[in-house]
Amino acid sequence: MTFSAPIPPPNKKCLTTIRFIIVAFTLQLLSTLPCLSTATTYSNKYKNNNYYCAIHNRQGRQPRHYHTSSFLFFRPKHQKFTWSASLDRKTGIASSIETSCTPLPSLSIPTTPKSSSSSSNTNNKSSLAYITSTLLSQYVSFLTKPSVTFGLFTTTHIYKKKEEKMMIGTSLQDVLFGISFLNFGNPRMVVNHDDYPPQKEDCAAAASVEIPIIGGLLAIMPSLKNKEVTKNIPTEEEEAIEECGCIRLTIQQQSSSSNTNNDSVLNIQTEIVNEYHPLLVGSTLPIPILRKWVYRLTQSIIHAYVMWRFHDYCVREYCNMMMMHGTQHEL
Repeated sequence: MTFSAPIPPPNKKCLTTIRFIIVAFTLQLLSTLPCLSTATTYSNKYKNNNYYCAIHNRQGRQPRHYHTSSFLFFRPKHQKFTWSASLDRKTGIASSIETSCTPLPSLSIPTTPKSSSSSSNTNNKSSLAYITSTLLSQYVSFLTKPSVTFGLFTTTHIYKKKEEKMMIGTSLQDVLFGISFLNFGNPRMVVNHDDYPPQKEDCAAAASVEIPIIGGLLAIMPSLKNKEVTKNIPTEEEEAIEECGCIRLTIQQQSSSSNTNNDSVLNIQTEIVNEYHPLLVGSTLPIPILRKWVYRLTQSIIHAYVMWRFHDYCVREYCNMMMMHGTQHEL
């Protein structure tokens, strides 16, 4: 079965850029395989030396005290990272889920200063929601780091109307030809959804944020597939932005099962949801078996590598933001 409006094949310039980026990512992935195998090693019975938390200040205080001149740094040593990807040949919809579990030092979840009249549980969740939204909003800029993508990508803002200058998202473009590989909308908080993991009794707080995919070379828009129902992102104007999938980030901090020195475990989950159809598999249904394996051996592996690096980035930034908040709150 073929659609009445087939997608035109990319030109030679696009194919050259895609081949170059795939080769670069493959070399980077092969060079980090030993580190990846080390990062997936995790022990449930961990001690204080399983993480490294360095807080340096002039007065030489213990980590429980903070100073305005403190240098905060957290680097996880034992992090369990797992990922899985699938592609439905009947619909062409791709999905991916990545999870990581990292032991943390004994840090309390910060409260929101503005909501002093609310309960502590509500404050904890709102603060974690703010941290989660902040981390996911940095995802597109994280993709442009030279240590992640060799400086091959840059970002530009997307505006709904040039006259009004209303920014609706960010475009990820290559620095060689300026081709938009993926366009992302503004992050949004998720209140309830079916795939949300149920909170446990020992869970301190949890938050989930989504960043929609609104176009780009690596995605097929629903309008090009002649779909009757499309998912839209509501905006302030009457018009709506067409969505072709989204990336969901869920952060959950819970007490450790070992109860060692009141340490906790940080669970991070990223996934691709809302019917993402990659351009690499084409528009012909069912998806040919060759295209399916090409996708799983190229774009799927590159996505897993990027998410592995992003999880490590989120853990470090999460702890640093919590420590900084504790410093300001105590002073």
